[in-house]
Amino acid sequence: MPTAPGLTPTAVPSVYEPEVHLDVPVDAFGGAVGHALQGLGGQIEQSSDKIWQRAVEMQGLQNETEAKNADAKYMMESGKMHAEFINKEGLNAGPQALQQHIQELQDKRVEIRNSLGNPAAQKMYDASSLGFMGRNIFNAAGHSGQQMKVAGNKASDSRIDLAKTSIGENPEDDINVRRMQRVIESETEAKGRTSGWTPEQIEATKQSEVSEAVMHRIAGISKTNAPKAQRMLDDAIEHGAIRPQDAERIQATVQTQFRDQGSRFISDKVLAGRRNGDEENKPVQDYIDTALDEAKKYSTKDPLFQDYVRNRVVTDYNRQKAVETDADNQNVRTIGQALLKGNKEGALPTSIEELKSIDPAVGPAWDAISRDPKKQQAVLKQLESNAKGDRVVTTPENLQQFHTFRGQALAGTDDERAEFLAHNFATEGKMTISQRNQLMTMQDQLKHRAALATTDDPRIARALRFLKPDMIAAGIDPRGGEQPRKDYYGFVGAMQDQLDQYQKDHPGKLPTMEEVRTMGAQLMQEQITSKGIISFFDTKEPFYKMTVPDDDLKRLREDPYWKKRNVVPNDDMLSRIYRAEQFKEKYGGSAKKPAEAAFPPNAPEGK
Repeated sequence: MPTAPGLTPTAVPSVYEPEVHLDVPVDAFGGAVGHALQGLGGQIEQSSDKIWQRAVEMQGLQNETEAKNADAKYMMESGKMHAEFINKEGLNAGPQALQQHIQELQDKRVEIRNSLGNPAAQKMYDASSLGFMGRNIFNAAGHSGQQMKVAGNKASDSRIDLAKTSIGENPEDDINVRRMQRVIESETEAKGRTSGWTPEQIEATKQSEVSEAVMHRIAGISKTNAPKAQRMLDDAIEHGAIRPQDAERIQATVQTQFRDQGSRFISDKVLAGRRNGDEENKPVQDYIDTALDEAKKYSTKDPLFQDYVRNRVVTDYNRQKAVETDADNQNVRTIGQALLKGNKEGALPTSIEELKSIDPAVGPAWDAISRDPKKQQAVLKQLESNAKGDRVVTTPENLQQFHTFRGQALAGTDDERAEFLAHNFATEGKMTISQRNQLMTMQDQLKHRAALATTDDPRIARALRFLKPDMIAAGIDPRGGEQPRKDYYGFVGAMQDQLDQYQKDHPGKLPTMEEVRTMGAQLMQEQITSKGIISFFDTKEPFYKMTVPDDDLKRLREDPYWKKRNVVPNDDMLSRIYRAEQFKEKYGGSAKKPAEAAFPPNAPEGK
């Protein structure tokens, strides 16, 4: 009888069974019974063969199912491993990584095989898993080889790029240029052999890479010597050392550098005398004409080169002119401050010698303005006025002019502030010495970016923002024309005074919007400054333009407050005190505290 794997009984019966021997012939018991027993035995034997065959078939089916499940598991696990490997690039997928991948596939296959229950299932599993593993290894080996080729090509590309960069950074080093060109050619050939290129393809690629290297060299030279770069580009085009498309690309760079460097060189050449102080009165057009003549000497086909030269000369001329103007303004202010300062005894200078003795900086400043007779004449005229003892008092006109200039400095446009800085207040004969001194001080503050301009003083910016509707309604608008602009500056200057006064009266407190609007309304409110025969002929002025009567100026100047403190008041100080008195009398505003030592005093002391 055949034996089925896994079905052979191994248990031995533990009960004694006596062996029975029937030596008596079957016929002794009756032929029919014997034959019946004989037939029954044959049927039993046939049935047992069928049962055994069925058991073998069931076991085979179980082994096959187990092997298929194991094979499916291996396919999933090895699939993950294969996907991870083929995502690796370059050297990460090289021979060492491939060997490790193969070993991991084998280890995983054996691990799953050992989990099967019998040799028959393992044999079935081997038949399918080995083939699947072989295909994975084959694909992985192909990927590894391809990535090694990619890594080699990338390495060649990197060396080629580094060689081009080296040529661009050291364009004047001929030895380095030749060495880097050989590197480019050899790496291109290596890349072509690895990729299986034809000799013609290798040669064409080599020419392309060398062309880009030439382009890098020309770009590097153009940074410092654009004319030489242009000559090199023309030569490369003539000898076919650079491709047309590369030549077109680099031409724009060379042209831009040529325009910038050529125009700068010409401008520096034609303006050299001006910068040395030898041609101060020469007009800009003369410099432009000379520069254009120089530009014609350059062998360039660029039709815009002369335009660039013209623009560069104009720009450099204006910059030089601004430097000269700034220096002149500073020299004039230096002389002007000495003109109005006086010596230790308070005496104003009446001669150039006395003027120079007040401040050592006056001498060089006087020499610097010697090229401008008008400036010197204005100084000499002021010295003459000092010698005569002429004295200018505060008037409505010069007070309005003072506030206009002050407002121009505080809230004017850039051009208007520049005009303010250029003004010579030292020789402004219609203004008081005090007014001129204050305006020149503001010029110095603006010069050093420390003036209280609208954009710098948040109090003024805030107040003007609150007052803008009221100011426009009153015609105080810097955009409304010349007179409204002057009124605007005058109002801003007066408002600055009241904010300063408020700060002294209320330390650490910021006026509310309502208080600001009240101050503005008070400054804008018209005041009767002189009576006519009838009220129709009364003279009226806004408070910020109000004239200070001569009697009040005299009264305030003679107040004992000044003598106690050894202070000589100027007209502007007295005008501010007068306005403070008017605020106290008319509005009960910020000027209601007794006089203090801080300038300006809020009110004079009584006699």
